[in-house]
Amino acid sequence: MTDNEKLEFYNHATEKVYFYIESKFWSKLTNNQFQKWLNNFKSIDEKYCAAKLLDRFVYYSEEDIIQLLKYGVHELLIRINHINVEVKNDFNTQETVLSTLKNNFIENTAFIPLNSGNPTESGNVIASYLCKEHGIPEGNVLDAMKLTSDVISKYQNIIIVDDFIGSGDQIINFWSYDDVILDGNQIKMYEIANKHQEIKFKYFCLVTTEEGYNNFYSEGLHHDKRLDIVYCEKLKPKFKIFGEKSVYFDNSEKDNYKNIIDNICKVNGINLLGHKGLDYAVAFHHNIPDASLPLFYEQKESWNYLFRSKLTKELTNV
Repeated sequence: MTDNEKLEFYNHATEKVYFYIESKFWSKLTNNQFQKWLNNFKSIDEKYCAAKLLDRFVYYSEEDIIQLLKYGVHELLIRINHINVEVKNDFNTQETVLSTLKNNFIENTAFIPLNSGNPTESGNVIASYLCKEHGIPEGNVLDAMKLTSDVISKYQNIIIVDDFIGSGDQIINFWSYDDVILDGNQIKMYEIANKHQEIKFKYFCLVTTEEGYNNFYSEGLHHDKRLDIVYCEKLKPKFKIFGEKSVYFDNSEKDNYKNIIDNICKVNGINLLGHKGLDYAVAFHHNIPDASLPLFYEQKESWNYLFRSKLTKELTNV
């Protein structure tokens, strides 16, 4: 590919993002911040790398999140819960019956945001959308650090909520290793599940990576299969930037441009890969997960971020 062809592709990719910003599809990103990020890339080859990353970047707007939640809540949680009734009626169940079944499910279901006490964490954001957009009563959202047996025993279903599974570490730790508080005492979530065999436990997220999903279901990590993962979308391996079947770079160019990106990162003191060696280009309206390349969210004296994350705030002391 000639330098002119690379610049043409760069212009094509950046113009597309400017359109996304102007149309509010890429919410939370401004033209100014986007231009600052583009300025990190100096040479033609570096600009071409930036364009390739942008061209297939996976972004979930606020409207995307609301629609995914609508699908997840109504189809994957509520409808699947009474699928036997629909099958029995040959999927001709009266709307009044379906409405009653839906209301009963919501009444008997508690939602626990996956978080470590920070009110801005993604689990709390998803719980807020569930209440504001999808009719979940705020009283059905429980704080994992303030659980009581009396409250838990009122529910038939407990659903842990978050936005994204990257490596799977967060849900593995939250379920198996981190302490929550029940009746004023420290306890693991899986121990609560084992104490309340009558309650169905699920973990619900918007998007999961394939490896994160598989990691959770590795032997021994989900403790007697008391927790099921429900997701709206799964990112296939082709969305790994440097993966074997990457949609970002052709195999003939991948190694060369990976080396260029690696050099950019080294010069600016940035890790090439995200958490646990993950290499995605994915962000949400409210957050960019650390499964994405750090060059998207890190801030240095010599480097400007594209999307701000919790890690960005820590680096900039904001």
